Amino acid sequence: MLLASGVIRQQGAVAKKLPPGIAIALLVVALLPATASARAFSSKSPLNRPISSSPAIHPKSASMVASLLATGREGGFRVSLRQWSVPVYVARRSTPRVRVRLTADWAPSSVMLRVPMPRRAAPDPEGDGHMAIVDPRRGCEYDFWQASKGPKGWSASWGNRIGTGSKGIFRRGLSARASGFALRAGVIFPQEMKRGRIRHALVFAFPNVKQGGPVSPATQSDGEESGAGAIPMGARLQLRPGLNLRALNLAPWQKTIARALKRYGMFLGDTGGTVALRAVSTQSYSRNPYRGELRSKPTVALPEVLLENMRVLRFGAQRDVRPKLLRNRCAVMR
Repeated sequence: MLLASGVIRQQGAVAKKLPPGIAIALLVVALLPATASARAFSSKSPLNRPISSSPAIHPKSASMVASLLATGREGGFRVSLRQWSVPVYVARRSTPRVRVRLTADWAPSSVMLRVPMPRRAAPDPEGDGHMAIVDPRRGCEYDFWQASKGPKGWSASWGNRIGTGSKGIFRRGLSARASGFALRAGVIFPQEMKRGRIRHALVFAFPNVKQGGPVSPATQSDGEESGAGAIPMGARLQLRPGLNLRALNLAPWQKTIARALKRYGMFLGDTGGTVALRAVSTQSYSRNPYRGELRSKPTVALPEVLLENMRVLRFGAQRDVRPKLLRNRCAVMR
């Protein structure tokens, strides 16, 4: 965090000349790690493109939304901040590089070499054990599923790497998620909550994932459900644009998310126990950067009315993507 410390010192000198509120805001920004842009990946990514003014709606949208709503009524519409979230750490030039053993019995590679691993890096404490490392200097992201550090060093059930200038989607699958989306794709950053604006689609988890493979832009799926309300991995949902948010008495952070769901929507990108969005984990930061309710709780709830007013956009045919580990310059895997 040497860079951040330098920024704090510089801004601290300026802060003496500023009103207290502005000075504090500058210091808070300085404490945020450089998790690259809150709008991750290329502007050409489907996750970074707004929905058109008159998108085609899937003919079975109503049954899929009914399934979504039933799940939300039972388990809630959640935003995960400290559990089932995504810790994101930033590598510097001086960050030590390590080998990470990959242990899943289906893994096409058993080790990832020379992964930059910040000393305070730690995976999410829940079962997925997700963790993302970003190396801005090299333009690389390293994603891990069920990561852990033991006496013999780092291991993970699986991990993969992707360029930060890419679309944020592993073209032949084998991501650390169940969809082919990179871990930073579609997550909520604290900077976005502070600014009150999210300029990308969100990614959500849902238990009722349809069997038969993903739909574009997803490139893998673990879906096993066959009912009428099952949703295929990669489907894009949108909050009805005509919904009057002012009439819903939303908290400011809820309104920020709702506006993003109107303009960019949310992609089904993981299987989970309820309807859940992901935020960058609070453990990614030396100080908790969230405010209010988001600062004090591991998960927070969005109102059910948002699910009631969703619609599923038309998607293409499900397909079987044959997984393949692709080479790139970020790390050698063997």
